[in-house]
Amino acid sequence: MARRSDHTRDELTKLILDSAFNLVSKSGYTQVSTRKIAAEIGYTVGTLYNVFTNLDDIFIHVNARIIDMLLNRLKAVIDQEAVPEKSIYLLAEEYLKFSREDYNLWNILFEYRFSNKQILPNWYTNKIAELFDLLEGVISGIVSNKTSDIKSTTAIIWAGIHGICSLGTKGKLARIKLDNPEVLVKQFINGVIANLN
Repeated sequence: MARRSDHTRDELTKLILDSAFNLVSKSGYTQVSTRKIAAEIGYTVGTLYNVFTNLDDIFIHVNARIIDMLLNRLKAVIDQEAVPEKSIYLLAEEYLKFSREDYNLWNILFEYRFSNKQILPNWYTNKIAELFDLLEGVISGIVSNKTSDIKSTTAIIWAGIHGICSLGTKGKLARIKLDNPEVLVKQFINGVIANLN
């Protein structure tokens, strides 16, 4: 087993987060514990608690990394398609793709429940806001009625896309004979946009 002096605090932080991220990606967050992370990096659980407060704290940092990944993917979509009416569909497709390709990473963002005592740091909530700001920017380019509440519209579109995505990844759409999330998302976006303009 490695000794604490083998790595600096920054190196330990990276080791812990890399291990947690990889474990979540491979097995899902329900299979991750501080013991598993410690065993993976060759340190004691106590060492983890010298760097992070608890598993929630570790997962906040893992989620931040996942949000950055998702932001990069979504920004790449916007960079290749400047027309908002087209990019909204491409963003939705990329979001669906992310949930399928990296289900365990996508799942921890929305399914893991932090304890009531866990305070989310501002830098983390700012990252979440950045995701919404990205979508809001696209939607504001679509809406011709400038009196529309863009924030509410963004929340509605995101909730609809996410809901369809969530049902699709869990196989729930097939139960009601709707097993093509892409088609449902397009129909949903069409309906919302038609009501806005």
